[in-house]
Amino acid sequence: MSEYPVEPFLAMYRNDLDRQIEAAETELAFWSNMNSQFSAKTPDGLRAVQSMNMIRQHLSDKCEAIKQTRAMIDRLDCYDDHIEFHSGQLHAFMDDEESAG
Repeated sequence: MSEYPVEPFLAMYRNDLDRQIEAAETELAFWSNMNSQFSAKTPDGLRAVQSMNMIRQHLSDKCEAIKQTRAMIDRLDCYDDHIEFHSGQLHAFMDDEESAG
């Protein structure tokens, strides 16, 4: 089994989570703006608003879940000296990411 340092993997994962958070927040802002464009005074408008509210709730939940994952990754920093990955798969994954980047 090969050892691979944890920090490069966590840094890459943090960056990916940060991009996901930014994308989810952008989508949420878009749907919030779209929601304000429709009137719930007609049946079609009401259905559109209800659908957009469900989309906004889903995106809000998704964003919150990503933020919680990001916070958990940050908490791993306090264990950094005690964690070692012994995984050929992680090593191969990191090599693939580096060659793709």
